[in-house]
Amino acid sequence: ETVGVANGSITVTKEVTEMNIDVGMDTDNSSPTGHIGKILWEEKFDYQGGVDPKYWNYDEGRGINGWGNRELQEYTALLDNVRVDAGNLEITAIRKSTEGTDVFTSGRINTKNKVLFKYGTLEARMQIPDLVEGLWPAFWTLGHDFDDVEWPTSG
Repeated sequence: ETVGVANGSITVTKEVTEMNIDVGMDTDNSSPTGHIGKILWEEKFDYQGGVDPKYWNYDEGRGINGWGNRELQEYTALLDNVRVDAGNLEITAIRKSTEGTDVFTSGRINTKNKVLFKYGTLEARMQIPDLVEGLWPAFWTLGHDFDDVEWPTSG
C-alpha cells in the first residue's frame, strides 16, 4: 500500500551575493560577488530511475533512535521508495503488513559532500500528499558541518 508520494524539482540561484556550488567540496565560499539571478546548480530530474549519484546520497536504515525523531520507517535506496520519473523526484512511503505487524519503508536522500553553497537562494517545487496520521514530509537545509555541530546549530 502506497501511503504517500512527494515529488518536485530543486533550483539554487545566485541572489545578492555569490554562492559557490562545488561538486568537489571546495569550501572556500569567501567571494560574495557575482551576477544576481545566476543559476549555480539545478536538479530538474530530467532522467529516469534512481537519483544521480553525482549529487545525491541515500540515507538507509533506521539511523540512531530513528534519526533522532523515533521514526519507525526503514529508509531504502529501492526504486519503490525513491525514483525519478517524468521530471519528478518521487519519494514514496509504503506500508506492508508482515505477520500482523505494519512495516513502513520510505526514502531519505541528501547532497552531503556533493553540493555545498554559502550564499544565495534555494528554491524547491514540491507536491506533498494529503497527510495521514504519522506522515511527516520534510525538506531540510543542513550545514556541511552537520556531523560535528548537529541540528539546529548547523541548519
